[in-house]
Amino acid sequence: MGWRERTDKLELKSSHGLNVMSPETLGLYFQIQTEYPIITAMNVEQLAVFKIGDMVARCALLEPHIDYDDKIPLTDGHIDLYSSEKTHSNATLKGRVNVQVKGRKLKPGEKTPKKFSIPRVDLEGYLSMRGILFFAVFINPKSEVRKPFYCLLNPFKIQSLLDKMDTDQKSVGVALRSFPKDTAKIEAILALALQTQGESPAFKIDRSTLADISALTLYTDGTVNLDVPVTLNLSETDFSVFIETKGGSVAALDGQFTITPQSYVGTTTDLVVSCGEFTFRNPTRRQIDSETTELELSPGLRIRVPMDREADGGSISITTRPILEDRFNDLGFMLECKDRGAFLINGHGTKVMLHPSDSEAELREHFEYLAKLREVLVAVGADPTLIDLDDLDPRRGKQLFHLRRALLDKEELTHQVDHPGRLLQPVGEWNLELLVLKGETPGLWKYLDIFDPAIRQQFVMRTEDELQGERAFRVTPYDLVDVDRLPTILNLKLENIVDAYDEISEYPDTGWLANHFVLRLIQASDACEQRRGEFLDAAMQLNDWLIEKESELPQHLINRCQIVCRTGSLNQEDRARVRNLRRSVIQQPEESSQFLEISCSILLSDFQEAAHLEEQLSDKERETFAGWPIFTLWTILDEQRQ
Repeated sequence: MGWRERTDKLELKSSHGLNVMSPETLGLYFQIQTEYPIITAMNVEQLAVFKIGDMVARCALLEPHIDYDDKIPLTDGHIDLYSSEKTHSNATLKGRVNVQVKGRKLKPGEKTPKKFSIPRVDLEGYLSMRGILFFAVFINPKSEVRKPFYCLLNPFKIQSLLDKMDTDQKSVGVALRSFPKDTAKIEAILALALQTQGESPAFKIDRSTLADISALTLYTDGTVNLDVPVTLNLSETDFSVFIETKGGSVAALDGQFTITPQSYVGTTTDLVVSCGEFTFRNPTRRQIDSETTELELSPGLRIRVPMDREADGGSISITTRPILEDRFNDLGFMLECKDRGAFLINGHGTKVMLHPSDSEAELREHFEYLAKLREVLVAVGADPTLIDLDDLDPRRGKQLFHLRRALLDKEELTHQVDHPGRLLQPVGEWNLELLVLKGETPGLWKYLDIFDPAIRQQFVMRTEDELQGERAFRVTPYDLVDVDRLPTILNLKLENIVDAYDEISEYPDTGWLANHFVLRLIQASDACEQRRGEFLDAAMQLNDWLIEKESELPQHLINRCQIVCRTGSLNQEDRARVRNLRRSVIQQPEESSQFLEISCSILLSDFQEAAHLEEQLSDKERETFAGWPIFTLWTILDEQRQ
């Protein structure tokens, strides 16, 4: 109360005249006054306003204008914000924030409330004022200590409070936060309060606007830690989000927001992580917490290691993936780490301790199954990345293990039929095309990969028609594959396809056979998205071989260009050659001129002309043309254009 005890006598003037009190009597007197101060309602409001005003006045960028007589509706005044610490003028005025200050005397023993009740009508008024900075100062009647709290009632928060109130509800409690002493923090709160005045709950943002965002800005009072993932909602945090569209429009965005720092989202690295024969390149690295980093080697394999490389520990988590190659690599890496107790990052060892697991024996048994299955597929040139284990019948898996003995160990096995021939072995949705021949041991058979050049088998095809009668001619094993089954055959070894046709190039029908298989490869690429690149590469190699052998005949040019169109677009030189071909077939028509002219129009994206020419075909010709891959390309290009 501004007094201190003295050792000399004090003179106190009262209404009864001059009295002399001893220091002991004086101390007792002030002790009584301290325990039972007389604080009126007016005192409470004054003390509350003075407390807030004093704290704000210490901020160089702020200037309080707050009154305690409460004559202004809804507000006790405002606080001006300036851009300059030295000069407060119209030129440096950034704006003003309306404030409401409430003072309340605590009852003896009462704890400071965490909420303050505000009438609905006041909230509606605050909303019309575009928000308010609400203060509540709680005063201890014994010590007269004043504890200031605040609540930023920005428009979005007010609207949320009103929306949650029952129709007959008169008031609602708002959560309070301790008003800081630090001037920089106070200025940050006022700056955010000023920014939130741009919020408009009545303005609804269309979804199309969100697709046109060029910038998104988050405003906070500085208390939000953006170094870790955080979820922002107005019931717990003061913030405001504004978007700017490409057209320059700016609007506040309402809602709950989750912000994840890039270090927690994850970034692709240039690291090489290996253990034994298993290597993963360019893993994704993300921070889990302040002490732990996670490396995602694959969608099914993650390693967590301490950020302090000297620290012990670490863990590996695995999720079994359906594709054979993926599961083999993930599980193999984990088991190698278990055995070695470490792995390499860019050649440097990193320890990892895996605790014993009840399922370890089962995992090792499953890995052996995967290894054997993969071994037999790789031996015949099949791609393990195509095998979905969920689609593989266990019975087919056992058959593959049986074939492994014949294909890898060269054992002769029994066979269900008594004559040599081709054997189709299903592998999930795929197939292996094999050849079965009599073995050296009576009753046993040799199982061979029909596309293996090392088996040195010659294949002959026989045909018969009314004009030419029965004919026999040399073919490659590729010509034996059923047209509808071609996209499913895993052991084609298409890298050998040119050699296969070159080996029989001395026979007159080889060119026709090779051109026919180019078309089949293109059709296979359209039928199987997973292997499109594989089939188109083989088609281009075989077609280039035909051009080298026979020159660039019209059908070879058409095929080359339709292969290119399936992976990109024709260059100017290609388009010029197609135009020249179309011009030549118009000037010198032959039996196949109509088909060539339509094909050229399709490759040049002249679809109206192509449609006009197709109408001139007979029904039989139209049916024939519809079965060619150039017709499929027409559909593809037309869909891309639309």
